Amino acid sequence: MIFKKILEKINKNEKTSLATIIQKNKNSPRQIGSKIIVTENKKLYGNIGQGKIEQETYQHMLTNIQTQKIEIIKAKMDKKDMETTCSICGGDIFLLIEPIQKENKTIYQQIVKNQENNKITILKTKINQDNTLTKTIIEPDNSIMKFLEKNKLYYANNEIIELIN
Repeated sequence: MIFKKILEKINKNEKTSLATIIQKNKNSPRQIGSKIIVTENKKLYGNIGQGKIEQETYQHMLTNIQTQKIEIIKAKMDKKDMETTCSICGGDIFLLIEPIQKENKTIYQQIVKNQENNKITILKTKINQDNTLTKTIIEPDNSIMKFLEKNKLYYANNEIIELIN
């Protein structure tokens, strides 16, 4: 449970970066919504793929811990990369990389509580013009639930809405 680990790092005052796959094409190994965190001690939790994509993302996340800036990156594995890594997956993934903010602790606590009670959470993350994030938990309605049950995560217009269970 990645959110439990995020809370643990917040409680230890350990700087941490979170990466979430927000878009993909072709046969990238992990699904949209997959997450990893990296700590200032260079520990990695979670999985977004393997090889070059994960290594490239890991390096961005270490930088993110220092800069504390939100960014969306494109990680790409082309045919040459697949041949050298013996990977059958390819394609591009787009990731939101964000520093974990203590201000969002109550949001993460609610997500963990909901997960422990087998309750669905719908998290809205808005990327603001000043390069900050606003996270809110929104109440599910039938139209959102039907859409998110199929897609799990929706990204458009600097907003991410994701179903977390």
